[in-house]
Amino acid sequence: MIRNAFDLEPPSPRSGGTSSGARTAALYGLIPELTERFNDLVLRYADDHGELPDRQAVEAAEIAHKLYQLHDTEADHYRRLSLEHREGRRAR
Repeated sequence: MIRNAFDLEPPSPRSGGTSSGARTAALYGLIPELTERFNDLVLRYADDHGELPDRQAVEAAEIAHKLYQLHDTEADHYRRLSLEHREGRRAR
């Protein structure tokens, strides 16, 4: 994910109270967690040809769909910000 100066406030300095996992979750939401679940599922259950049993294949497809939706939402957000930024430059 690309961080844009006009979108996000600067990251706070490291503090002893929060873990890096908590900071990552705050910045990226569910994407890292879902990616880890998907990878774990595939690595654990896929056979030598990369095929999953039916139950795990359905779960992997559901996770992949959620990841697609999250990435699509994030992409729309940054497209909108980029458009607003460009329109702001034209108005000057």
